[in-house]
Amino acid sequence: MNTFRRTSTPAPESPRLASSWSRLRVATATDPAAERYQQVRKILLNYLSSILVDSVLDRALDARHLTPASLSAAALGEVTADILVGLRLFVPPTRLPELMVELAGVLDPEGS
Repeated sequence: MNTFRRTSTPAPESPRLASSWSRLRVATATDPAAERYQQVRKILLNYLSSILVDSVLDRALDARHLTPASLSAAALGEVTADILVGLRLFVPPTRLPELMVELAGVLDPEGS
């Protein structure tokens, strides 16, 4: 009797096919923009599910034809501004100001 064996899924050809978290791991840890992207993702995980966070970030990056590895500080600010509109639907209104302050702290660490 032949037993069924599941074949392993090949690695995605393009980083755009991978989840945002796996694409982030490709970025170098010393890249400040990649570190800030990771911080933004971590903050969002405090307010939303990982599936929703990955979906929102993927859509925002795809809309601007970016990857986490290709983000500049300015592009990360634009991506974050893009996702704030949608986040208003999922984050309770009482927690939204707190989220915005946390994100602002990552995007502008000097507070200028």
